[in-house]
Amino acid sequence: MHMPNVSDFQSQVLDRLTLPGPSGPLSYLDYLKLSATDRSGDESAVVDDQFTRLLLQWLGWEAGDWRYNSGKASTSALRPDFRVLAQGRTAFLVEDKSTSLDWTPAFLPQMRGYAKGTSGLVLWTNAREVRLFRFQSSGTFIPLAVVDIEALAQGATLPGIQTQALEVIVDALAKQRYIGFQDLCDSACADRDRIPLDDPSALDGYISGAQVALQQIGKAATVQVRAALDIVQELRRTENDLLRRFDAASDILLRSGWTADNSLKLNEWIRAIRPHLGAVSQEQMNFSHQTKIKPKGPQEKASQEFVSKLAAIDSEWRLYEIDRHLQELIEDAYSLWTRKQPNVDLATVERFADQAAYISFVRLMLVRILEDKSVLPVRVASNGGFGAWVELVQTVFVPGSDITPGNAFGAEFISMVVQTVSTYYSFDAKLFSWFQIDDYGLVQLLDHLNQYDFSEITTDVIGFTYESYIERSSKSEKGQFLTRGGLVDFLLDSIDYEGPSVIGRRLLDHACGSGSFLVHAARRLRMAIAVGSVQLGKARSTDELMGPNHPERRAFAKEFLKRLPDLVGLEIDPFSCYLAELNLLIQALDDLAVLWGTGDDLTFEHLSVFNTNSLELPESILDSSINGTPTLPSAHGANPLDAAWSVKALKDDWDQGFDFVAANPPFISSKKQPSIADFATRAFFRDDALSGDTNTYLLFFRLAEHFLADGGRAGIISPVGLCGDESGLAIRRLCTTGRLRLRSLTRFTSSTVLFDDVDQWTMITTFEAGPPSRRDPDVEVRYGFNEQDAATASSTIPAGFITNLEPSGDQSRLSEKVRWRNPWLLLGETDEYDLVKAACGQEGWLGDQFHGVGEWRQGDVNATGANPFRRRTAGPDRLPLLTGGTFQPWSPLRPSTEWVEAPSADPSSGIGSQLWHLANLQSPECGFVMGVQQNLHVRHRLRGTWYDRDSSSSFAFTHSVWRVQSLPKQSDALRALLALLNSDLVNFLFSAWSTNFNVGQAQIFRLPCPTTPLPASDLNSAALSALAARSDIENWELSGRGSYKPGHLSVDPEQVLSTLGIPKVSLSDALLSGDLLVEQGSSGRIDRIINENRLSSTTPGYAEAVGPLLLAAGPAAQLVAASASVSLPRVDRLAEWDRAINVALETAQGYVGAFDTAQEDVNSSVSSWYGLSAGQRAVAARGLPWEYKRARRRHKQLNPQTP
Repeated sequence: MHMPNVSDFQSQVLDRLTLPGPSGPLSYLDYLKLSATDRSGDESAVVDDQFTRLLLQWLGWEAGDWRYNSGKASTSALRPDFRVLAQGRTAFLVEDKSTSLDWTPAFLPQMRGYAKGTSGLVLWTNAREVRLFRFQSSGTFIPLAVVDIEALAQGATLPGIQTQALEVIVDALAKQRYIGFQDLCDSACADRDRIPLDDPSALDGYISGAQVALQQIGKAATVQVRAALDIVQELRRTENDLLRRFDAASDILLRSGWTADNSLKLNEWIRAIRPHLGAVSQEQMNFSHQTKIKPKGPQEKASQEFVSKLAAIDSEWRLYEIDRHLQELIEDAYSLWTRKQPNVDLATVERFADQAAYISFVRLMLVRILEDKSVLPVRVASNGGFGAWVELVQTVFVPGSDITPGNAFGAEFISMVVQTVSTYYSFDAKLFSWFQIDDYGLVQLLDHLNQYDFSEITTDVIGFTYESYIERSSKSEKGQFLTRGGLVDFLLDSIDYEGPSVIGRRLLDHACGSGSFLVHAARRLRMAIAVGSVQLGKARSTDELMGPNHPERRAFAKEFLKRLPDLVGLEIDPFSCYLAELNLLIQALDDLAVLWGTGDDLTFEHLSVFNTNSLELPESILDSSINGTPTLPSAHGANPLDAAWSVKALKDDWDQGFDFVAANPPFISSKKQPSIADFATRAFFRDDALSGDTNTYLLFFRLAEHFLADGGRAGIISPVGLCGDESGLAIRRLCTTGRLRLRSLTRFTSSTVLFDDVDQWTMITTFEAGPPSRRDPDVEVRYGFNEQDAATASSTIPAGFITNLEPSGDQSRLSEKVRWRNPWLLLGETDEYDLVKAACGQEGWLGDQFHGVGEWRQGDVNATGANPFRRRTAGPDRLPLLTGGTFQPWSPLRPSTEWVEAPSADPSSGIGSQLWHLANLQSPECGFVMGVQQNLHVRHRLRGTWYDRDSSSSFAFTHSVWRVQSLPKQSDALRALLALLNSDLVNFLFSAWSTNFNVGQAQIFRLPCPTTPLPASDLNSAALSALAARSDIENWELSGRGSYKPGHLSVDPEQVLSTLGIPKVSLSDALLSGDLLVEQGSSGRIDRIINENRLSSTTPGYAEAVGPLLLAAGPAAQLVAASASVSLPRVDRLAEWDRAINVALETAQGYVGAFDTAQEDVNSSVSSWYGLSAGQRAVAARGLPWEYKRARRRHKQLNPQTP
């Protein structure tokens, strides 16, 4: 039996309903169109007999599994409509109502009565809505799910909210859940060998399994929050109705003919009672005693009727007050949580529920950690611990009750777990105390957790599990992701945070998230103390010192715990702070266990993790700048609400600053998070960190300078745009002037170094604070596909080569927006710096070459503005619309899949006018085009090609294209400039300084070039040859004869055979006739048969000649499967086949050879013009370290196991 699929609900339940109508059977939705009056009284015929039974069948139950209108033996008067049984005992109850009745909280008391003595699960439905509740033994209830059945029936697909709620009902009530529960429980209780988490593959398996379980309980939490918020509003509406009933009864009482004096007394009594409805005592209801009135006649009757109504209203109110308490707890928690969120856009019900679910998971995980680290004296969750609990439940509580066997009394177990955990970890999580995992989710989590050994946790496993659980889209909006352990260690190595020298020195992560840097720093600090102790002769080795019986073990534990608060984290997200604190606690548990075991009553006064906005510094600091207004210490007004105020103000115990700063701050632009723009106006950031667009990572660099003590070192992960973008200019200056000096730069040659599905080019900058007068040290430059590669590739480069290597030409000849802005030149090898240095010795500017030759323009039309003119097919007055994404160097413009229709008459302005002029060109135009954006990892980012157009063959370019139009009689000169831009050298120079996807005109124009005349004739000739050869290659591809990759043009043997016109045979016929022979025992795959020389022929050369045709069936094709479909030349026409295929191969090689020769002529002419040596030419041809093929090739050399 399988769990029901929610996508089948429509077909298995709603579509099978046959509902009575005035003129015959009606569908579900048509039936609900009848008036409520027409549907009244249909509880039995429609809801009981059809909808509920079909619903239960869809959930996997059979007619024999339920009792209809049957009460419990002891209280037969309490009769829910359905009592569903598992193993003879109540699994859950169903209470039905007519489709004409809407849900109201008035049904809750009835359901509460039904649920007593059962597991508490009750399903309520009127066939228009399904609600699932769990009633607790205390009488309170938890709304688990609300499903709007009408909404499901009206939608073509299941709305997300309704889908989740329906899934929760499936998880709670499906028969398979009850059948499989005992097996899952047995698995969770079993003793087993556990998997250590110190292996990366084991950690991946742990996180993957946790993610599956968390998604289920997170979904349950989400649906519960939504249901609770709905119930609270319903209860408030009900209480408002009760108030109206009270007011109406009061009005009737007051209008019963009282004297003026008695009316005043009645009013006072009514006003006193009204605020306390739901808690009115019998004494307060005593009319005569409270009012001092002794009514007679009509007034006595009116007073008696009022007191009777008051008692009924008060009684109802009491019930609703009980029901509302837990739901308001959820509502209040959600409201408070929302106010604490740093980003209001992310303060969603789903995120709140996810965090509540994760807290429950973390509590169980912490129990497992405490068990495996032998902190707990006995096991409560694994290896018999949970088994003992289940045995207690099944032998003591279940027998004689109506509770389904296999019920684990999860709420009680969780309560015990919380108490256990609170002994060791009392960090505040009250916002999430409302959520309880159901029994199935609890056992599922325990079954997963009990597979692993938590005695050694070396990384931020808590953060990474949460990272994999929440939606990546929400993290992308934050611009922040957890930092992988390898990258954390690489950065800590880069700032020399290791060894005994770190003892007594403080480290700060001012964007700490869940504490990845703090966790790894804590492990290093602990080892540093151990190494220091060994060096002092306290032990022979660190292993000996950390042993359980070493005499110095207690002193070592105390020393580490005393030093742990030296690791400081600042984080704006309160939930991340919670995880960071827990992460640090886990690193301390081994030592806490030692001290607890010896009777030391040691508890943390605090861990140095602060929930604060790092950017919100004291006002006097925000109003100061390095070279402007000085900081006024006396003006630091303390903020009692910010526990991190003294840290951020560098006051009191923090006045010496920090020796280390390590951070992976968020990368968020002010466009995505406008609130950061407020900080951009403050002098502290404005004057010293910003020079263009505001991004949070720039602000965190400025903070690092603020926090660093002299001699302190910082390492920060950032986008590579820091090196060259205008926005990074101020930080580039900050890191190389005043107190700061660069120590190292690492550029990663993969855009997925943070995470596989995060496309972000990143780098690591480390710098040191000290006296401004000191000289610039050499800078260690690293690059690599990831941190392992980068650790093996480093060069020591003079600081000036990185920070000051700019062209020597006269920049006054450049326009303001084109001028150089002190970019950092971050390359990989020394010879690459030598090449750039040689080019920088040239005093001309590449932009000068275009004067009088061509005009730069951004396409023809704006892509969005052209939308009203777009058409899907070609036609009269329709122009192909071309974008830059398909351009390849020298390649003909490829056919368009979009067209724009030009107006029949010139509208004289706007895009329409531009399209009309393109469709009616008065004279031919020519020039070259290239894409405005290109990825950073391609060899030729300047991918230019030529275009010609006139009135008979015109087209339009979007603004994603740079279009350089030839001036009159300058086409040859402009074609030479196209060759210049397509050269290896210019692409090398352009990419060396370019750190973003944009191909900017300014970036091209400011490149250095010789002042001697450009060899235009040679370059034009080479360009014509390249264009012609590339056109031949393009035609080859378009005709289906093969495909092109740089350096190779393939030949499609099937296409050659089809056009040859000689007799053919199938592969199966060739095998049957014996023309081809396959060695016995061969693999069935064609590629292996050929590569292993297991194919032969009685005719010499035939097997070799037809090999390409066989391989064309696919590299992994099976011989038998392909034998009927693969055609071969007949063996007696082998000679003709050989000639044809050889001619095709020679032709393809000729096209490629001509193209490569033309490109080499371009490169040779450009290199000669620049005066490059042979070695420098080779460097330009090699490309930059982050060029994809080069980076991937080097990575595979270092990591042979890479696929």
